[in-house]
Amino acid sequence: MTWLVNFSAQAEKFLEQQQIPKDGVYELVQKALMRFRNPINGQSTEEDRNN
Repeated sequence: MTWLVNFSAQAEKFLEQQQIPKDGVYELVQKALMRFRNPINGQSTEEDRNN
């Protein structure tokens, strides 16, 4: 999982430069991780659709 931590740190720096709110970023990362953990024919899970 080290690559994920490194990626997150780099993404955070980049997004700070772009002035994008971090809360939105964490939400996107969380949703991406959910899809990564629950790949069902490439579609998002029911929980993703409800959020």
